[in-house]
Amino acid sequence: MVMVGHLLATALDGASPASLSAAVVTSLLRRQLGFDGVIVTDALNMAAVTRQNSPGEAAVRAVLAGNDLLLMPPRLVEARDGLLTAMRTGRIPASRIDDSARRVLHLKWRRAHATQAPAGDGPAVAARVAARSVTLLAQDCGVLPLHTGRPVTVAGSSTAADRLRAALAARGIAVSAPTAVSAPTAAARSGGAAGTTPVTIVLAGNAGPPARATPGTVVVSTATPYHPPTGAAAWLATYSTDPASLAALAAVLTGAAPPLGRLPVTATAPAGRPLPRGSGLTTLRSC
Repeated sequence: MVMVGHLLATALDGASPASLSAAVVTSLLRRQLGFDGVIVTDALNMAAVTRQNSPGEAAVRAVLAGNDLLLMPPRLVEARDGLLTAMRTGRIPASRIDDSARRVLHLKWRRAHATQAPAGDGPAVAARVAARSVTLLAQDCGVLPLHTGRPVTVAGSSTAADRLRAALAARGIAVSAPTAVSAPTAAARSGGAAGTTPVTIVLAGNAGPPARATPGTVVVSTATPYHPPTGAAAWLATYSTDPASLAALAAVLTGAAPPLGRLPVTATAPAGRPLPRGSGLTTLRSC
């Protein structure tokens, strides 16, 4: 199953969100990529859809685009009535509904006859995926790996920060919790001795890191890697704040595991140079 979001992919369709675009759902996903499974829209009660479409019209456009399931129409009866009217008038061919019904029934049959994964496989798979996802994008020498006795703080959303603190503690790194990104200490401003400079780990989501990081700051992009930090001692990406991702991050930060991740998109380095897809440093840089 694939969910199509309400993104505006102007290279494919400059007029409609991807979820309502036949150019995206049918031409790209079905024909070019060969996907014949179930396609579901993102929630149809989102403003990207409701600003321009009534519930009935949004439902009709979603089906005509090639979606099989319509998620969360804002007014279900109006969405149903819009579909029924479009079918009666021939705007939606019966064959189009038959195609979606076939895909949904096939998915149900597959799920009913699938061999269930043994209990406990999920966390192990998540750990393996996370271990191959941590991406090192930039670093100064000597800031990593973290060692016992080095002053370390973690800043970020409370849940993610708590998870990383626990993961670092399990590897022998005692971490304090700042109320904000710490100002540079005298040791940090002077450069400090390698391995003794205080380190602040900033977990930055889609909002991005601070406008300018202080010396000794390690910025981790826990969502998209589109906001390069200026002045940070190191920049990594996990693309997630799940427990498995932050446990894998702790392993890389402490040198227990190498950074195996590669950028899945193009980005920009803190110095301004392009980072092509597939970029990623493979070792921590010692002085």
